[in-house]
Amino acid sequence: MDAKTRDLVLFAALSLFCAGIAWIMDHALFGSVFFAFGVVGIFGAPRGTGADLGQLVLKRAAASRLSGEWSEDDYDVLCEGAVVGRIMKAAAAPVGQPWLWTLAYGHHEDRSPIYGYEPTREAAMAAFAKSWRRSA
Repeated sequence: MDAKTRDLVLFAALSLFCAGIAWIMDHALFGSVFFAFGVVGIFGAPRGTGADLGQLVLKRAAASRLSGEWSEDDYDVLCEGAVVGRIMKAAAAPVGQPWLWTLAYGHHEDRSPIYGYEPTREAAMAAFAKSWRRSA
């Protein structure tokens, strides 16, 4: 659970608790306000698993990894700060499809396909995201 989700859940729980106390103490106005805050917190919190909802971020390999020399066309794909895959211009690739995308080991279970080749980096990003959000 990321920090924003945790904060929204805590906000909602605290607001609903305060609404209950306000109503018990016969303060309907305060109870209604706290209840409204609780509803806002509940609807603001994302649903599902982190893997389904996490935003995918593309980061140059040279900036993401400490050692080695990396091509300008080599990227790590991150979700919630963890490397979950890679997109790069491959040295050996099908004609017209130089961009390779692949899910990192440990993140490929229940997903298919786990790699592919695309004509552009943007197409590789879209194919990666589609596979990442898909369960078998």
